[in-house]
Amino acid sequence: MTKYSELIDRLQVGYPVAANVGLSSKLYVIPWSLPPAKEFRRENPHKDYCYKHKSMANNPSCTLLDGLIDGTEFVKYLPIEALRGDGAKACFRQGVIEKTFRSSGTTTQDRSLSHFSAVGLAQYQQQSIKRFAFILDQVQPLDKSESRLGLSLVPDQDAWPESSLAQMLSWIASIYEVRFVSEGELTDVIAANIGRPLWLFGTAFHWVNVLDSGSHCTLAPGSVIFETGGTKGRTREVSRSHLYQELSHAFRINTEAIVSEYGMSELSCQAYDYVPHGRILELDNRRFRFAPDVDVAVLGRPGAAYRKGRGALMVRDPARTDYPWYFRTEDLVELENGAFRLLGRAPKAALKGCSLGAERALVPVTRDSNSHDFPLVSNDHKAPLAAGHLSAGRIAALSGHLRDFCSDREVIAALSEELGSSQAATIALQDLTDGMPGDFDGWVKAVTVALGNLAGTLQKWLVILPENHSLVGLYPLSIGYLAGLNLTVRQPSMFQKGRSPLSLFLTGLASLPEARLSILPPQWRIMGVGETLPFDAILSYGTSETVDKIQSLTNLPVRGFGHRIAVSIIPITATLDQVDRVTKDCLGLGQLGCMSSRLICVAGKEGGKGSLKSLIQSLQSSGQKFWSKDFPWRQMVSLDFEHFRQANLGAEVFVPPSTAHPLVCLTKLPNLGELEGLENALAQNQFCLSVAAIDTQDIPEISVNIAKYLSDRRNLGTLTVPFSVLNQTQELLLRSGLSCHSVRPLGEANAPKWDGLHEGIPLFDPSLREPIL
Repeated sequence: MTKYSELIDRLQVGYPVAANVGLSSKLYVIPWSLPPAKEFRRENPHKDYCYKHKSMANNPSCTLLDGLIDGTEFVKYLPIEALRGDGAKACFRQGVIEKTFRSSGTTTQDRSLSHFSAVGLAQYQQQSIKRFAFILDQVQPLDKSESRLGLSLVPDQDAWPESSLAQMLSWIASIYEVRFVSEGELTDVIAANIGRPLWLFGTAFHWVNVLDSGSHCTLAPGSVIFETGGTKGRTREVSRSHLYQELSHAFRINTEAIVSEYGMSELSCQAYDYVPHGRILELDNRRFRFAPDVDVAVLGRPGAAYRKGRGALMVRDPARTDYPWYFRTEDLVELENGAFRLLGRAPKAALKGCSLGAERALVPVTRDSNSHDFPLVSNDHKAPLAAGHLSAGRIAALSGHLRDFCSDREVIAALSEELGSSQAATIALQDLTDGMPGDFDGWVKAVTVALGNLAGTLQKWLVILPENHSLVGLYPLSIGYLAGLNLTVRQPSMFQKGRSPLSLFLTGLASLPEARLSILPPQWRIMGVGETLPFDAILSYGTSETVDKIQSLTNLPVRGFGHRIAVSIIPITATLDQVDRVTKDCLGLGQLGCMSSRLICVAGKEGGKGSLKSLIQSLQSSGQKFWSKDFPWRQMVSLDFEHFRQANLGAEVFVPPSTAHPLVCLTKLPNLGELEGLENALAQNQFCLSVAAIDTQDIPEISVNIAKYLSDRRNLGTLTVPFSVLNQTQELLLRSGLSCHSVRPLGEANAPKWDGLHEGIPLFDPSLREPIL
């Protein structure tokens, strides 16, 4: 069987590697002679292939980003998210696409496309075989008399035609003897080759399935297991260390004989974490490495990269000539001396207010054998209390709990950790307090309004909370408690831990007099159409798609609050106080609140006292002051995709000068008739301030036009305007048939009044679907 040295000889002289390796009817084999990354940059110090190919450089849908590595080395790079949708083709350098792969992704929406030309695919083939052969020789050295046999749990390219991993294994099968087996066949094939050193290849979810099936067998000495990727929600979650321990126990091999492969459909190269045969190395000390000619760095914030440290991994793959730039991946790593340790994935959920996607709320999963033990509802079937019968003691108990909660040091510390800023946490809790009723009558009115026309008829409520921040459930659950409702809360997974503000609040609420509260674990799902649920109604926060999906799966009444868009409007001559207030509207709750502003509309023409550039500088300084520390690094490394997206839509982008300043994107809308592009200008990532400049000076007129535009699309959220034009704006909205509940003074976007309404609609009356004017 082919050895690594023999394989390289064949590659370097350009001989065919195999007769059929999935390149349609052609097989391109080129000498392995691409220049190393550093040599490439020396030949092209301040420009890249995009400058040589004018069609690429001038393509408005694929403007590459500028970056500096260690402050001196100029590079062009591309956020890997740019290859989703039409971006993959727009950024493709060659003319003819020979093959397209799709990333694995965890949902259909986030799968990227990766195109290859015939030559690019041949380079991918050669690089993959060359690197795998080298690694296999390192971990499984055999003399020439011994043949290698590989068993792949990853299907071949015929079964997974869109998978680059399946393609790689099919190419490897043209060099080595490889049998593609199912999880159920694995142990039988191993038993049939007893005593023979094997190499086994599978994804993490394949291996978890094998382990969970109870398959245990002893591999021959010299055998090796390759694993790659995560479980991607297909199996139980398992850490890498636990997976290695379980594999070691099940197959009777040392953890040093387990190799991790790191790759993605967008690249032609792979990194491996391996221990050469005969060496001992603790798992915590192991690192991934690419081949020496692959260049790596880490991105700390948009445009700023480093050869050492923590950030998003950047890779320039010399074999990826169809996209010959650095890719900024979504993997967070710690990098040193070209080797890296994986730290997780960069946050990538687009800002959509209450963010609970349908996949996490509703995708059918197999409930475990203890599912019947999930506490569904209390056995107490007393009717809700009439608002007029609310006792002062009940209201006093809730008020005391809320007061203690908002001032509790443990709550403040937990929220500070969640948001990444103690000042932002303190302001969020103060906003919460400011919105609560101040007296007995205020609480009674809020409960009366919340129950609407259906008071006393809907007793048992399932409350599905979102995953954006842990304060979102406090208002409806407090009102529901006072109304005497039987509440069952599906707790988001990220707030299940005991120290989360939501968990602390629920614990206190459950201890109040006459509280009827039950908790469902995060793994609980609505399984499908026709499932009988022991509730009278459902209150759901989430994306609009999630709410629609819930309504399609159940006959129960659903009060759903979906995707909403909040906008702040200021004059071009805004004072520093107004700038600070609009920054608070945007950055409050880390921009994760459903009422946090995602767009700042600037009214008025430049000239005289008004300057957009000065205003943007003030916004960045105000953002630094509001957050009072560096923004969370995990979010900062993802901001460059917002830079890329908005720049390709024609926006002027102001890169943050430090990790303590927000990104600002400026779009100019000549007049109010240009609102069709408004949603494209919205901030999609945390710590981005999106600005739309409108020549019109009339803020109430702008407010009405924006409100009409968003209301027609059922996306109208909160509008904040200067206090001086608040009454005028509200009156104009009412005359236009729009709800004035959406308008608030600047600085109060995330401080809603606890009046029994959300978005102008009663909290617990599903029959009312339009805002109260």
